[in-house]
Amino acid sequence: MRTIISHPPAVNRQVAYSLVGGFVGRITFMNPRSAAARPLLASSPFATATVATAPVVDFAPEDRITHDRHGLGVVVSLYGDSAMIVDFGECRRQVAIPNSRVTKL
Repeated sequence: MRTIISHPPAVNRQVAYSLVGGFVGRITFMNPRSAAARPLLASSPFATATVATAPVVDFAPEDRITHDRHGLGVVVSLYGDSAMIVDFGECRRQVAIPNSRVTKL
């Protein structure tokens, strides 16, 4: 039978006492520190609110593409707006779209 008795945490620590087979041991756990959101100064280079997004590219069957890992390929079929099957010559792969590794030729 295992019994765990915990006490309220002190600062960043939680203390628990465990009774296992007649042995009482003290276990100290460290609570993860939560990242506080700090305000950024207006002159800070990290305060940019704009995020560069990749342009949306529409693919169709028989389009030629290049993939950073697999090389040149031809789109065989599409699964809606989420994936496509691409023939890379030696293999066929399902590739998620949009994908930063895929460029339409």
